[in-house]
Amino acid sequence: MISMVYDKYDVLLSPLAYDDLDDIYNGVLQASKDIDTAKEYINSLKETILNLEDNPQIHPIRKYGIFANKGYRYTDFKKYSIIFKILDDTKEVLVITICLTSSDV
Repeated sequence: MISMVYDKYDVLLSPLAYDDLDDIYNGVLQASKDIDTAKEYINSLKETILNLEDNPQIHPIRKYGIFANKGYRYTDFKKYSIIFKILDDTKEVLVITICLTSSDV
C-alpha cells in the first residue's frame, strides 16, 4: 500500500480580495434580488478559493494583464479570475484579487 502525504497550504486573502468578495456579493444580490442566491454564489466562490490549499501549483501562471509573468497564478470561477501568489517558504497561498475574467488585470 502506498500512502501519499503532502502539506496543505494556508490560504490568505488580501484586503483587496475581501473587498472584491463584498462587491461580488452585492452585484449578485442586486442582479438576482435574492439573498439566498447571493449567499450560495459567494459560498461556492469561497470553496473554490479554499481549494487552493491543495496543489496550488497546478494552476497556470498569469500571462496577461498587470500580473503577467511575475509569478502570479490564477484559477477561474464562473466569470471571475482568482489571482494568487504561492509563498512556498511559508506554505501559503495569498489571494491578491478576484476580478472579472474579461478585465485586463
